[in-house]
Amino acid sequence: NLFDGEITGFLRSADHVVANVEAPVTAGDIQSERKLNHVNPPEAVDKLLEINARIWTLANNHVMDCKEAGLKDTLEIAQRNNIRTFGAGFNKEEAARVLELPESGGIGMFSVTYYRDFLKAEENKPGCVTVDDEETIRENIRKIKEKNRWCVLIIHGGEEFSNLPLPFIRRMF
Repeated sequence: NLFDGEITGFLRSADHVVANVEAPVTAGDIQSERKLNHVNPPEAVDKLLEINARIWTLANNHVMDCKEAGLKDTLEIAQRNNIRTFGAGFNKEEAARVLELPESGGIGMFSVTYYRDFLKAEENKPGCVTVDDEETIRENIRKIKEKNRWCVLIIHGGEEFSNLPLPFIRRMF
């Protein structure tokens, strides 16, 4: 049990719980050349569903630790479990996709990551929208505000083992 009963009860009672799925959900091998790699076994989905985490943001520094195969597994496992995902994709268009929750009074959300060097999605490259893509960030905010009451931007924007995002990230957002 990851949380005490009071926290679990609170999460289960929520209309929506958004989880940062920090690593791919796959039974596959880690294929990264990076020194610090993460992977979630498929059984982790059961724990996320126990706390009502039916929305996953994938824009983070470990989503590509199992390369394209890990991202593919993660998206397929989420789809099989009726989990909505956003923040990463097989190209920039998919990574920048806005998730809308019209049943909640009109919420639009999307996610970006700081780790631009190795995670930037491109036209034919999987990954995430990164904080240096200000044009996409501004365009998504504009689109969300046109149609929704609330705009939620989830930023995976810190350095490893640091308590606060870098000053330029704090200023930007």
